[in-house]
Formats: sequence, structure tokens, C-alpha cells
Amino acid sequence: MSERTKRRFFILLILTLVAGALTFAVAAASKQSAREIVLVSRDMAFYLPGDETRNPTLQVAPGEAIRLTLVNEDRGFLHDWGVAALRHATKLIPGNGSRDSVVFTAPAERGEHEYVCSTHAMMMRGRLVVR
Repeated sequence: MSERTKRRFFILLILTLVAGALTFAVAAASKQSAREIVLVSRDMAFYLPGDETRNPTLQVAPGEAIRLTLVNEDRGFLHDWGVAALRHATKLIPGNGSRDSVVFTAPAERGEHEYVCSTHAMMMRGRLVVR
């Protein structure tokens, strides 16, 4: 192999590595990590950890990636969390500290949506506000 061919090969190798590194960096930066919201179900209501407000209003930004995690502390009751209008819901989980998550993107349009526990919707309901 001539010196000129070796030099071209080396330059091509360096350019390939740089392009790969840039592609990886752009892909990693473009992935939006989901903001986690944890709701605890107990005493037939939803609560944010450390807050005694029953069935709190949840605020999200338009297009925001959300991971909603439900922790069921209500022994003897199955609970879930869902927004029927947006077709997002956790599974029904038992009340032994079980948890389930749903990951979704908030609507692009501002507005309010009701969230509920499907089996106890009369008592366990709140608002998801897109602002």
C-alpha cells in the first residue's frame, strides 16, 4: 500500500469516526426524557407524594413527555389511572404497594382533561391541565 493510499484510508477512518460520534451525540440530545409524575392511591383518592391534596390537578406542558407512575397503597382495592379522552392508562394494580407506569406525550393543544380510577371514578377523579 502506498503512502498516499494509507493517508487517504486514515483520513477516511477519522471522518467516519467523527461522523458516527456526531450522529450519536445528536440522537442522544434529541431524545426527550419523560418527566415522572408519581401518584399514590390511598383512602380512595389520588395523592402526590408529600402532599395531602386529594385528587390533585396535574399540570403538563403541551407536547411534554410524561411518565405517570401509580403506586397503590389501598389494601384490598384495585386501582388504575387513566385519561379516557387521551387513551392513556395504567393497568389495574392491587393495593400492596404495587406500581405501574404509563408513558405518553401531552397533547399539543392547551386544555383540561379528566383523569380517573376506572373502578372508583365517583371518588377518584382529578384534572390533567395542559398549559
